[in-house]
Amino acid sequence: MNAEIQAIIEILTRPPGHQPWPVAIDTWFTGCDQSELTTLLDALLALEPPLPTDPEEENWGRLFEHIMQRQRADVSGDLPLSHPPAEKLAELYEYLGPASKVRHLLLMILAYRADESNINTMVTLLIESPPVEVSGFAVALSPFLQRDTEWSLLFPKLFQALPHPVAASAILDLSNYLTRQGKVDQHPATALVDQLEQLLKGVVHQLASIEDGSIMRTTIDLSPEDIASQVNEGIALATALCDAMALIGNQDKTSALFQAMDLAHRRIQAEAAAALVRLENDAGKQRLGGLAEE
Repeated sequence: MNAEIQAIIEILTRPPGHQPWPVAIDTWFTGCDQSELTTLLDALLALEPPLPTDPEEENWGRLFEHIMQRQRADVSGDLPLSHPPAEKLAELYEYLGPASKVRHLLLMILAYRADESNINTMVTLLIESPPVEVSGFAVALSPFLQRDTEWSLLFPKLFQALPHPVAASAILDLSNYLTRQGKVDQHPATALVDQLEQLLKGVVHQLASIEDGSIMRTTIDLSPEDIASQVNEGIALATALCDAMALIGNQDKTSALFQAMDLAHRRIQAEAAAALVRLENDAGKQRLGGLAEE
């Protein structure tokens, strides 16, 4: 193990500080041979992985961001991205464990490479062992907003992750984006429109139970923070689902949108109404007009 990698390992074991890492470390990431990144990951796999409650986990996240920056530089220089290999990144991802709040950055590295091997590895991990947070899932998919790939590598397989609570809104946001930008011939979830409609109905039911307070009678020990989190996640998912239903364009699939318009939350009312307008349903236009007058 060279001196620079040893120095990085030592930094990882210290409590995080607000100062930048030593310039020598930044310089090493810029100029090291790609194979040395694999050596670095081997060294990480020999360490005790940090717990989400450990402040040192922040250092691991900063390290993964350094690797990502190196990848961006290599892509700009038209260099191949062969190190660290996909299987090594996957091994480290699993090694950090499902509670890790930084391991999603390894998925972002895989996604950024945008080739078949790396995307297959990333999709499998997202389905079988997704990040612990909604934001982590979104970050993992974020490279696809800047870099094209063969979209059939992602869809429809990625929809297998929809049952994960952290996954649905990010997956739908990406598929909606690809459709809106004309990067795919039709919405990737077109064949799943019935499933999406049922999912939207479920989200509406959950949000309605929060609005009328009935959730407190059916679910014990819910803190105000838990409820706020459910509301925020529900709004994000309902918004993505309304958009997806409109982009799919099936005018026979509107019942869930009508249910969404009955919620008290103005944003969801507006999103559902706008989707109905795009599906050429006059009820949506009427509701949007009513909201504008309030």
